Amino acid sequence: MTTESNKRKSLWLAGAVGLIAAFAYSAIGAFPTYEYRTDVFVGEYAAEDGFQSFEPVSATERFVYDTLFVAPTTGELRKFGVKEARSAAVISVIDAGRSIRIQSVADEDGAERVRAVHQFMADGIIARLKPRVAYIRTRLDTRLSSAEELLKSASDNLAIFSEIVSDAKVSEARTREQTRRLAEQIATLDRSGQGSSSPVGGAGEGAGDEAAGMGIRGQLAMYQKLGLAEIPFLRADSARTVVALGQTVTQSRQSIKDLKDQIAVFREPAVTQFVLRSVWPTRPGLLMPLLVGLVAGLAAFFAARMILKQISG
Repeated sequence: MTTESNKRKSLWLAGAVGLIAAFAYSAIGAFPTYEYRTDVFVGEYAAEDGFQSFEPVSATERFVYDTLFVAPTTGELRKFGVKEARSAAVISVIDAGRSIRIQSVADEDGAERVRAVHQFMADGIIARLKPRVAYIRTRLDTRLSSAEELLKSASDNLAIFSEIVSDAKVSEARTREQTRRLAEQIATLDRSGQGSSSPVGGAGEGAGDEAAGMGIRGQLAMYQKLGLAEIPFLRADSARTVVALGQTVTQSRQSIKDLKDQIAVFREPAVTQFVLRSVWPTRPGLLMPLLVGLVAGLAAFFAARMILKQISG
């Protein structure tokens, strides 16, 4: 009876020791570890429907899983005993799909190892995105250069055609004035011919007046053609060209402004947070305290049995 009672006491003692050890391990941690985080911003640029990443973050995440996690590690990582990056870090998508977070858990002595792993992964992510960033930036720069060249060409042509329109207005006014004068001269010649009553003595003079009138009428017809057809047509055509060029200048200026605004908000991929350590140690999971409690309880049970055997012996 006494032996059974001692066994029960030893079992209760073992259970109590196990629970105490488990709670103590969970509360203070026998080997405190910390969480280390590195955030890699995948970059974005302005598009018609808002901001857009250089590639879908899901593609970047898949690249990490399929390539970086299984890629041959560097000599520095092998120095720390890291054969594959996936054994030393996990990743997650944060910031509404604009950043990749790299996380590792290690004690303070393992901080350099974590730093090397995170550097390896961050460099791999940014190296993947660089060609896409260069392509988008080159495309924006090319469009900006084209818009600036179009603006310069349209501005130069606008100045030329505006001058043509202005000169055409002056030429039309001069042509109308010259037409009026020629018409008055012809009217004067016509009146002088009707008023002449000496057919013999004035024969030579009348022939000269007739020849002069023919020449003036030819000039009048030329000026009338210029004033009524050619110059107005030139003015109208140039005016339409000026309007079209003005619209082109306005559109080019707006395009240049929009492109400069896009370039101003162009954000390249970057490491925004590198190996930031958590303030408090990470708590062990439920399984670890249970294992610690089981080991401590078994140790206490066997120790109690040995003590009881010695006492009973």
